Order: sequence, then C-alpha cells, then structure tokens
Amino acid sequence: MQLKISKLRHKRAIAGFTLLETLVVIVIIAILFAIAAPSWNAWMNRQRVNVVRDQALQIVRKAQNDARTTRVPKVVIFDPTATIPRAAILSVERNNLGQTVNNIDPATITQWQTLGNGDVGEGFVEFSTTPATGQLVFNSSGFVDQLSLNQVDPNLGRNPETATSRVFAFKVKQRNTTDATYRCVIVKTILGAVDTGEGDRCAGV
Repeated sequence: MQLKISKLRHKRAIAGFTLLETLVVIVIIAILFAIAAPSWNAWMNRQRVNVVRDQALQIVRKAQNDARTTRVPKVVIFDPTATIPRAAILSVERNNLGQTVNNIDPATITQWQTLGNGDVGEGFVEFSTTPATGQLVFNSSGFVDQLSLNQVDPNLGRNPETATSRVFAFKVKQRNTTDATYRCVIVKTILGAVDTGEGDRCAGV
C-alpha cells in the first residue's frame, strides 16, 4: 500500500504545473512588470538625455582640440531651431586684420551631427544654449575667441564654484519634466575649461 502511495506522489511530482498554477505565475509576472515598467522607462529616458549631453561635451572638446591642433579657429554650432539636437564643427575665416569672422549661415550647413545616437525622437527633449545663437568659437590656440566673448552677458548666471560668468552653455532635458532634470555642458572660462552639470548646476545658464 505504501509503495502505491509513493508511486502516486512521484507521478504528481513529475506531472508539472497545473493550469491554475501557471495562470497564477503569469499574473504575478504581469504585476511585477507593471510595477517595474515605469521606473525602467524613466531610467531609459534619463539615459537618452545623458547621451545627448555627453555628445555635446565631446563636440565642444573636439572643436577646441581641432583648433589647437590645426591652428585654425573653429566654431561649434548647435542648431537652436532643430526638433532633435544637432551640432556641427566648422572652420572660421579671418579678415585682413587677423580677426576671426563669424559669417556662417546655419541654413547652409550640411555636415550636421545629430545627437542622441538615434534614440531621441522629434520633440522628445527641449534644449537651449547661452548665448542663444548656439555658436562657440575657439581661436587657433584653443581659447574662447573674442567673437564668443562679445556675446556673453556680464550678468549671466554665475558659477558657484568659480564665481565667474559662464562663457557658453548647452542644456537639455526631457520635455515636460522639471528643471531638476536638466543636464548641461558649461564652458566656464576664456581658456576653454569645460565642465558638465545637472539639476541646480544648470540653473541660470
């Protein structure tokens, strides 16, 4: 008799899950997914904004390095009218006095680089630059050119770390989120010192 009971238990053990047990597991998984999905989506959106900021930083540094290496002034341009952030690096001409001349029409630029690795759709983020022209010029030494300094508002938001006006700033955040989600790239000095920030550090730029 005990042998039969043992065999019956063994058969039940290897019979697998019942339909009810399977449904319970599916329901539990669905509940966990519903709880986790918003947090995952929010994290992914923050990562997309971070990618845009990091690429903007790379472009600014590349323009500076190119100007220093080639001994030719470079301008990095962020398109303020684009629905997806984009930027370009171009050479800047000099006039007869040796001064850099910023006569570049953004409408004629063909070598735009779209920021966000293709994961940022139209209108997903809102972004701005200070100055609003979106143009930052580095001279042949890799320093911020006088053309850019002429556009700096002396009352521009001040950097709490250096107490000096920021020369240029690019900031971006996901649309319809609070200012605390801003990410920014800041050119802090005329020597071209570049830094990044987020939240309150991007306020006033």
